[in-house]
Amino acid sequence: MKEVDYDYVKQKVGNLFGGIKCNGISLNEGQPLFRGIVYNDKPTNISYLGAPPKEFVTGFQRCNSPGNPLFYCSGNQAPVLYEIHPQKGDKVYMSKWSVEKADQFLITLSPNHLDDDLDPLISSIYSFFDTKFSEPIHDTFSFRYKVTSAIAELLVRDNLFDRQAIGIAHTSVAYPGGADNIVLLPEYVNSSLSLDYVEELEIVDVTKEGFQVMFTDIATDFTDGIIHWEGRAKQHTIPAKSIAHFIMESSGWVMKDNEGNTIVPN
Repeated sequence: MKEVDYDYVKQKVGNLFGGIKCNGISLNEGQPLFRGIVYNDKPTNISYLGAPPKEFVTGFQRCNSPGNPLFYCSGNQAPVLYEIHPQKGDKVYMSKWSVEKADQFLITLSPNHLDDDLDPLISSIYSFFDTKFSEPIHDTFSFRYKVTSAIAELLVRDNLFDRQAIGIAHTSVAYPGGADNIVLLPEYVNSSLSLDYVEELEIVDVTKEGFQVMFTDIATDFTDGIIHWEGRAKQHTIPAKSIAHFIMESSGWVMKDNEGNTIVPN
């Protein structure tokens, strides 16, 4: 696979799409998306939170070829940490984004969104897609991403369908909870997502059970593209005579009062 020409791989993979009706889901207005990046130094500009510049994308990744960056994210926070593999002592910058434009077409390769009565041949092709996208690959062997990269680029960049897709969803490789990863075109992110906040997390420990983290800073002001760090962790103000409850929802842990109302942090 290392020596195989990428255009040849795309050609062969493209043959699989003949006559296939790909399933799609829509991103809803207000839907939260989370993206995490490990940095040695605290980022100062929101450009550090999005897809990387083309010149920094030198190898194959799961959904893109060299020089063609994409925005990797998830619908909740937990899978993000598993996907980026931070080590003890790392600083992770976890940003939360919201969808501003509804009814955007996202192609799904995840079996979580497929019909049970699919034609056996189509089902076999989707099983192949899911197997390739869920294959663990070490960074040293990034060339093995050629197949999944070809699939993703054919779907979202090469206009195989009448309707332009803005990204794909596929099963998370690393997260044990069975979540989906979402991969979006940078131009869609720039035009249709809004940045709500970014938190600085220090990885205190990494165990088989998961990650122990400490929240150390937050920013909600991005005036002129600058990240204005507040020098404190996110804070919750609990209403008088109320007991706060932490509840896990699709967007992560939230705090609610006695009446079930979400306590919005500041």
